[in-house]
Amino acid sequence: MENEHHKNKEYQTVRLFATLGVLTLIAVLLFRVVLFGPNWGGKNRSPAENSSDTVEVPRN
Repeated sequence: MENEHHKNKEYQTVRLFATLGVLTLIAVLLFRVVLFGPNWGGKNRSPAENSSDTVEVPRN
């Protein structure tokens, strides 16, 4: 009975670390997307002022 309890506690610890690892991974991915923007396709989007298809808004 004692050995079974020890295994259960060990499993709980492994599960805790796995959960922490997954949460950390999600947080890192979210921060990367927020800070650097999504970079799907391998190329970064050009800034608005360098883009040829932006519409100029006249200012008064």
